[in-house]
Formats: sequence, C-alpha cells, structure tokens
Amino acid sequence: MPIQFNCASCGQPIEVDDEHAGRVAACPYCQRVVNVPENSTLAPLAAPLARPATDGTDAGDSPRGLPPIPPLEQPDPITQMAAARGQIFGRNALVCAVLVVVMFSTSLLLAVPIVLKRLADTTSQPNAEELSRILSQSPQGPWYMASMCGATIFALVGTIYGLLSVRLCRRGNWRGWLSLLVCGALVAWTLLSIVLQSVLM
Repeated sequence: MPIQFNCASCGQPIEVDDEHAGRVAACPYCQRVVNVPENSTLAPLAAPLARPATDGTDAGDSPRGLPPIPPLEQPDPITQMAAARGQIFGRNALVCAVLVVVMFSTSLLLAVPIVLKRLADTTSQPNAEELSRILSQSPQGPWYMASMCGATIFALVGTIYGLLSVRLCRRGNWRGWLSLLVCGALVAWTLLSIVLQSVLM
C-alpha cells in the first residue's frame, strides 16, 4: 500500500511505495531529500510518486506523467575526508593567527616605550638620519624578544597550516584564507626585513 505524506521542506503531498518506508526520497517538487515515514500521514489521494534517493535504477517515465527525477549524486568519501581535514587545518591555522596577532601586538607595545626613551635620551633635536637610526635599532629586552620570536614561529606554523587547509578545502574555508593572510603577511615582512638588513649592512 503506498505511503502518502507531506514534504517537510515544501509541504507538497508525496506518495511512495511502501517498500521505501523508513528510507529517504527526493521530493519531486523541491528536489530536497526527505525521510519517508513508516505509515501514511495523509488520506489517500493522487500524489506524485517520489523517487527514493537510494534507488539506483534507470529513471523511466513517471507513472503520473511527471518528468523523471535523476538519482542523487553521492559525495565522494575521499573528497569529504579531504575537506574535513582541510577544515581541521583551518582551525589550527586560525589559532596560530590569533596567537600571532596577540604576540606581535605585545611586542609593539613593549617597543614603543623603549623607542620613546631612546628619543628622550638624545641631547639635541634628532635629525632625520639619527631618527632613522633610532627607529631601525631593534629594542632589546627578554619580553620583547620572546614575543617577536613567538610571533614568528606561530606565523610559520600558521602559514603551513593555512596552505594545507586551502589546498584541501577552498570553498567556505574562511579560517584557512584568513589565517594564511595574517600569518603569511608576518612571514613576508620578516623575510623582507632580513633581506633589507643584510643589504644595508
């Protein structure tokens, strides 16, 4: 005896064979996958026959003259696994990016008083060359060095995680893209400063 029920998505009446009770079927109206109840929830009426999502037989003409519904494509499990790993890498990269921002901001807050003290220690009004020399000198101090080293290390790790995340899952992976932008910017800035220092020395 056919099972008749309303689609949970669009509310249209659906009729399926009783052999599909407890399985899923594709709604012929909205194409959404819905659960088939064990028993009919509607009074018997002329409802279109829905094709079960797990039915792999060739689509013929619908018994009620409706166009055949193509079978639902099952996602590739390897692709799903790669996307899940990409999301995990993206979360790890986002943690690294947050740590980079915190440590880099801490190093800047520690560097400002040191630079201001150096400017105050100058006997006269510093000219452009002396001001450039003071600003180019790296502030010394254990907390400053620790925060800069930590930011650099987490930036490298976050860049690697971000690249892996974006490679495995590109669509909807805002964590990976954002982390790659933040961590990659600090890595690029660090490499550029090393190159400039080696050229100027």
